[in-house]
Amino acid sequence: MLQRAINGFLKFSEFKNALFFDRSIVDLYGYSLLIKNNFNQGLKNAINSYRYNSIVALFPPWQEIYCNDHERKQDFQEAIATYKAIKAGYRVCGYTILEVPKDTIVKRAHFIIDN
Repeated sequence: MLQRAINGFLKFSEFKNALFFDRSIVDLYGYSLLIKNNFNQGLKNAINSYRYNSIVALFPPWQEIYCNDHERKQDFQEAIATYKAIKAGYRVCGYTILEVPKDTIVKRAHFIIDN
């Protein structure tokens, strides 16, 4: 997963226009917190070497719209735990969290763009 995240970072870092990443290398640190896995040196090096914008838009779990499908297998309580771990990971790694409000898609998009 780490190598794939690094490859994605390198591939898209060449773009000069605004770019949004759905996931990042830092998410892997959050996942390691969630499963209480060791934070290895390779992951630490990658987090320090491949830096994203200092402000990260984070979408909190939203029970009213939450559903499971072939990609999302977690129940809602696991989604909350994952969110908390990823949020903690970004903070530890020096990023500023911009929590996106629960609102319409259009308003959420404008919130991100405006911030």
